[in-house]
Amino acid sequence: IDIELNDKSGMANTLINIGNVFSHEASELLLAGANSDSVLNKQNSAINYYEKSIEVFKEIENNNGISINLTNIGNIYLIRKELLKAKRFGEESLEFAKGNNARALVKDASMLLYGVYKGLNKTTKALEMYELFIAIRDSIDSEKNQKEVLRQEYKYVYDKQVTADSVKT
Repeated sequence: IDIELNDKSGMANTLINIGNVFSHEASELLLAGANSDSVLNKQNSAINYYEKSIEVFKEIENNNGISINLTNIGNIYLIRKELLKAKRFGEESLEFAKGNNARALVKDASMLLYGVYKGLNKTTKALEMYELFIAIRDSIDSEKNQKEVLRQEYKYVYDKQVTADSVKT
């Protein structure tokens, strides 16, 4: 449908979702103790769909979509213990995320890179990525909490006004 409508954003998101299905299936197979060939095939399919999605996101200049896919691919390589490949994808993802000031994506890429650097025994870099992850996570949580406080304040004022109006009538 997205192809018929020439909806590039829809195409790219559909490709991510298909990749996510294959990635999830690979994780389920790993947990079930399946043979490595079946897991590898699912992971390769996921990577293939993520790469196709990246191509479409590049066409429409959507750096957030590119960053998401790069992190997804990096996570697969981290699971495989192919740390240098995971590092390359994580660093590229972090660049795109920082360039777009996309805090949630910076958080995801920094967690990937924490795992990579930890696996490579680069403790200073691992700590740096973990601290970045914590700082972004805390910032996002704080913002959510502030929004909830405001929502509660508005609700209180609204309920108070409703009560006052009902007493008047």
